[in-house]
Amino acid sequence: MRPQKTPLQQFLHILQTGYRYAEAPAPDIHSQHDVMRAVRHIGPLNAAPNPLEYMNQFVWRFASAAGVVILALSGYVAIIGLSPETGVVNQVLDNPVGFLLMQAIGGF
Repeated sequence: MRPQKTPLQQFLHILQTGYRYAEAPAPDIHSQHDVMRAVRHIGPLNAAPNPLEYMNQFVWRFASAAGVVILALSGYVAIIGLSPETGVVNQVLDNPVGFLLMQAIGGF
């Protein structure tokens, strides 16, 4: 003879069987949007990488350094002054058509 189950045990047995065989709840619309956002964030899996994709990181890293150099050179020119007495500038201003870079370097 099997022992009689108490009402509490019967109630727990009903809850356990209901929990085991219950259908999983359907995901709500917000979780579907989150999943699709994550999938879009991953991007295409078979896409070839763009060789210039990471170039903007280098450009923006050196942009501040280039700005500092430009400011320093502008300050230098403002303090010293741009005078045509220098050799290459003087040659360009005297004869701009006949000036060659090789003449300035000393090749001719």
